[in-house]
Amino acid sequence: MKQYLILQKPVQKHKKTNTFTKKNIKQAKKVDTVKKQLLDRIFTFENLKNSYVFEEERRPAPGIDKQTAFNFGLNLNNNLYTLKKELINGYYKPISLLRIETKDKKKPIFITSFRDRLVQRTIVRYLSTRWEKMFSNSSYAFRPGRSHQDAQKRVLQICQTKPYIAIIDIKHFFESVSHLRLSEKLYNNLYCRRTVNLIMYILNYDNNLNKGLVRGFIISPLLSNFYLNDFDWQMTRTCQIVRYCDDMAIMADSRKQLKEQLKKLKDILKYELLKIHRWKRQVTRYDKGFYFLGTYFKKA
Repeated sequence: MKQYLILQKPVQKHKKTNTFTKKNIKQAKKVDTVKKQLLDRIFTFENLKNSYVFEEERRPAPGIDKQTAFNFGLNLNNNLYTLKKELINGYYKPISLLRIETKDKKKPIFITSFRDRLVQRTIVRYLSTRWEKMFSNSSYAFRPGRSHQDAQKRVLQICQTKPYIAIIDIKHFFESVSHLRLSEKLYNNLYCRRTVNLIMYILNYDNNLNKGLVRGFIISPLLSNFYLNDFDWQMTRTCQIVRYCDDMAIMADSRKQLKEQLKKLKDILKYELLKIHRWKRQVTRYDKGFYFLGTYFKKA
């Protein structure tokens, strides 16, 4: 399996690092054992079978291998045991993607094989329950019980007291996500190299750019929220923000305050190796009207 560089926080020089006691060593071994078991906890036979049942009901389009959920289920137990063995032992290899062109040639959609859908669905089902608790309330996309209508309603609520608003779009977000930054974030959260390497291997298969989240991957929406979670929390400390995927609205009491928040937003995005889309930015007031998530709003 392809290996990826995982950066860890440097040890501060003024701290002592050579004080090893029997208690510390025992605790470290216990933590390491738990961390090593994460991949095994994700890909249990039961979890893979639950993912199969979920995907079978959705009846997804077959990938390049033309295998359907029905065909996979004809020998279900053997197929799942084989897939689990490949994942745990580290020789799982995704099948090439089926490329579907769209009107925007720069943003094609890729369809994965049914077998690879099970792998991604199992990862998403396990990590989403773990990450949902840490996600900011300011994000509304790809989350259970939330929709773009909820994001629009929240923006209108805030506009009642903070009339100045900026509508921002992250430029080519899905194509620009840094794999190095993402792998750092994943390792600092999961502490399991095997799981991180598997996720990065999936993202980099058929993609040698070392950046971007593939459109059409089940895992991409969850990773997009995870990648921007630090951004969400930093912004919500000092301002009112509502984000839906790569679209967001910032509300403020005055134009001066709004400009300060925009400067902060640009700095944080720059740190995340992202940019604002210049031609899709709106800075206005509620009484003058604005577009957000395809709908026009204006104070009556």
